Amino acid sequence: MTVQVVAAVILIILGAVLFVDAVGTIGEALHVNQTLLALIISPIATELPEAFNSVIWVREGKDTLAMGNITGAMAFQATIPTAIALLFAPESWVVTGGSWSAFLSAGIAFLSTAVIFVPMARTNRLRGRGLLAGGAFYVAYLAFVIGSIVTGVAGGSG
Repeated sequence: MTVQVVAAVILIILGAVLFVDAVGTIGEALHVNQTLLALIISPIATELPEAFNSVIWVREGKDTLAMGNITGAMAFQATIPTAIALLFAPESWVVTGGSWSAFLSAGIAFLSTAVIFVPMARTNRLRGRGLLAGGAFYVAYLAFVIGSIVTGVAGGSG
């Protein structure tokens, strides 16, 4: 079992390196800001398996398990990789003139979370409307990213 875990971790790291390189290559080829491209592709690529599992569990009546799965995955991805990156590559984390798009994406994520969480905390129920509102924030975010790419506002290829 230890061999399997070690092999899995190595393959995950290798896959992550290949994924990042591919996003960079695609961004350069399309003359698109690589940060914006990563902000679109990465959440879809990393959360799609979790979302698929959650849909299956919701259909089986396991709502709590489905929400815990998505919440846990998002919390892990928001904290652990960032902490590792800050620890091992702090020189890469600099605020530049083009950083506003990354900060705006974080702001949209926080607003979306608040729109879903605050009513849920008040009523102790998660409603479909709240999740649809979160989806509306994602659509607005995609519109921002596409607009930035089309107009070149975000600053070229990275």
